[in-house]
Amino acid sequence: MAVIRGYVLPRRGPNDSPVYAELIDDESTKKMFEELADLVRGVLDVFTNNGGKKITSASELSLFLDSLVAYFKSLAFIEPILPEASSAVKILPVSLQALYLYLSRHELLNKAGVRPYKKEGLNRLEEVFKYAGEIAKLYSNEKRKEFYDVIRFPADTRPGPNTSSLLIHSLTTSALASTHYINKNGVDENLPIVRLAAIFHDIGKLLDWRRHEKISSREMEELFAIYVDGYAKKAVSEASQLISNASHPLRRFLDYGDRNSSELDRVVALFFKVIKDSNFYNDFENRLKEYAKVGPEEAFNDWNFWNSYVKEDLMEKLTEEFCKRVSTIDKENPAFAEEGRIVDEDVIFVRIDVRRIQQFIKVNDIWAMNGASRLIDLILYVGVPAYLTDVLALPIENVLYFGGGNETVVFPRRLVGENKERIRQFVEHFNREFFEGSPSEIVFGTSPFYSVFRLINSEIDRELTAKKIGYDGRHQDVNPNIYEMCDFCGKAPAALMSDKGERVCILCDEKRRLGDAQHFRVRSSFLGLDWSVLSKRIIEYIAGHPAEGPRPGEEYLDLSLIRFDGILTGQLMSSSISLTDACERSSRIDLSIKEGIHEFMRKLLDLDEREDLNRMVFGLMYAGGDDGVILLPSRLSIPFVLSLMNEYYLNMGCKSALSVGVIAAKPKHPLIHLYEACDSLLNIAKRARKDCYEELYRTSPLTPSDAFRGSLAFLTADGGWATNESVRSIVEEAWGEGVSRMRDSYYLSSVGDEKSILRLLNVIEYDRKIDINDIGLERLLEIVGEGKGAGEKEKKVSRLKEVRNAIYDIFASSKFKVEPGKMEFIYTFKESIAASSAAKRELMKEIASQVFQKINRGMNFNLYDLFLLVKLLGGGRV
Repeated sequence: MAVIRGYVLPRRGPNDSPVYAELIDDESTKKMFEELADLVRGVLDVFTNNGGKKITSASELSLFLDSLVAYFKSLAFIEPILPEASSAVKILPVSLQALYLYLSRHELLNKAGVRPYKKEGLNRLEEVFKYAGEIAKLYSNEKRKEFYDVIRFPADTRPGPNTSSLLIHSLTTSALASTHYINKNGVDENLPIVRLAAIFHDIGKLLDWRRHEKISSREMEELFAIYVDGYAKKAVSEASQLISNASHPLRRFLDYGDRNSSELDRVVALFFKVIKDSNFYNDFENRLKEYAKVGPEEAFNDWNFWNSYVKEDLMEKLTEEFCKRVSTIDKENPAFAEEGRIVDEDVIFVRIDVRRIQQFIKVNDIWAMNGASRLIDLILYVGVPAYLTDVLALPIENVLYFGGGNETVVFPRRLVGENKERIRQFVEHFNREFFEGSPSEIVFGTSPFYSVFRLINSEIDRELTAKKIGYDGRHQDVNPNIYEMCDFCGKAPAALMSDKGERVCILCDEKRRLGDAQHFRVRSSFLGLDWSVLSKRIIEYIAGHPAEGPRPGEEYLDLSLIRFDGILTGQLMSSSISLTDACERSSRIDLSIKEGIHEFMRKLLDLDEREDLNRMVFGLMYAGGDDGVILLPSRLSIPFVLSLMNEYYLNMGCKSALSVGVIAAKPKHPLIHLYEACDSLLNIAKRARKDCYEELYRTSPLTPSDAFRGSLAFLTADGGWATNESVRSIVEEAWGEGVSRMRDSYYLSSVGDEKSILRLLNVIEYDRKIDINDIGLERLLEIVGEGKGAGEKEKKVSRLKEVRNAIYDIFASSKFKVEPGKMEFIYTFKESIAASSAAKRELMKEIASQVFQKINRGMNFNLYDLFLLVKLLGGGRV
């Protein structure tokens, strides 16, 4: 039986257009079942040593379920580094892969002293890596494709409810069912039975929707048959009966989770509100009248109505129309008029949030900077979930989803106490272990279980905002040491001397050690490189020099620091129509970023630019949720940024975009100031919120937009010193002189738009212009000659010098400022007609047409921005 899947957040279609509904045929659904079964068997084989060590006890079954869920989540929230980048079959288990490893080898790792939620345990994470080879096959491209195929299948066939993924719905069902069970009974031997039934209760839908309960029951038993014995065997049998028997004593817990995870009752009512004035509603209403047995909502819940009275084409049209309408973030959307109600006061949603992450990461040492990023990753993806399972005995599926620097967890009140004291203890533990002496800390916001996810999200955000702006009452010590401050962070008193002679605080020393061990050494091994050679010149290597560094007397190449962040991502998450929808959106956001990074890495491999791929792997400091930080050779920064912006936008179904800041400087530039300067540029790019909202969020796009796919602000230090203040000053001064529009940022948009970054690129590419529908990655990399050999790269540098010289000539033409940009434009126009060479005439013509812009009856000749772009692409050679 074919089914229709709806996407409130549209998926990327074969021609890059957004897809709001798709038909999945019978053959595909059977294939998806085999893929899901293969994924589960893979985890069972690893956990039991191919069935040699059977699961027997309640604790072992619980641990297996934790491992299985962690595995699914590690496929949903992937690593940002392309697996094919490895010189051998290896993985980088530094986030959710590490959590899966920890849980699947729990007993052995605990004996080795690995406790990811304790500092001394985190320092022993190398023990986890010993088992990385055993699980590498679970992270093959084939397994990833299976997973992404499976999550397309819907949890329901009817328009509206068919917007939830069956697999994600099953995990949220288990989270809510487990929470409800713990509230009533605590953690006992029946909890694994409830979890098992919840996770597998719908798998039969992949084979036969009408008989899915019996099929789910049977197939689950068959999957586990050779892997369980003793209690676990009985538990599997009991879970099988729970799925198929509506009168089972534990059934109320399964039904509670099933009903609430996709907010079925509310979504059905929302469907009628949303669709009632559409072109297809009359046809649907006629079908309802033909059925005529019960009212509209009762008919909606009657499977016979859908099977006998509604054809596939109408089902698909209704699904598509519902998804388009409900995806708009607008006051006219009925979803935003819902008041909601408290479903269960004993279920608490908690968001764990790391405050002031950027202050924690910003230091003057690349080892410590990367160590800080790795530590945030490890705490959020490994430490917190491991604490919840080990200390609080909370199922891992209760960690609903991860965001940029936060994660959302559902707790039973019975477990946390009436005053949330267990949550406070848990947060205090992590702050004491990892953030003592740091401006950063973990805080939490809570919400009761509302029937509308938007209310849960806003309640949590209000509490977190109050903590962010309010005084928390803690005593603030003033350290009298004002002379011996840490050379890395400049905030804490220095307590140690590093092996390079720097004075560092204890926390920065720990960050540096972690960065060396868990970032550079691990990645060197992953890439098959000799870290003892690279470690001496790693910054210069990332900038583009050989591993040995620049030759004597050679000019240093430029290094770019890039920061990116989603625009209005909070609003996108708040518009989720169900808990399952929110979980799916979170993974889509994360995946869209990382797939964009993978695409760039893959192209470097295809072009045989292995050294630049290695540089990118070392320079990738952080990518998670909707934001990230990366160091790159300056000449690659613009192709990377434009590709990432475009890929993210298309992967998000044309419904979300990135803002990006790029700053370039010499490798010796202090990193902390470079980071702060990039912050200023990112904040400029974020000013595009209004255009993002109008072009993407208020609409239901049918094709990719030419008007807005992201925003970008960039600058080069050009041998000087970039700081937060200097960036703001330069941008404002250039705007005032009429030679820049950077104050409003540039957009990834059609060249017809005066804000488009492609207009500036087309000055450089004047003989082979580029437009919004021609920004494939290979074309972008051709701008700097990537993949074309040394000779072609030299030609590209020569072209950039040609443009630079033309810019110098134009600036030199105006010794007296009459009106900003006016004399420069007159000179450029004259040269486009009278220059001595045809090439220069063509170049001046392009500068006059692409760089000149009218603003408020005046004019801006955005020549300085073109100069900055040339410098970035030149990478220190222009």
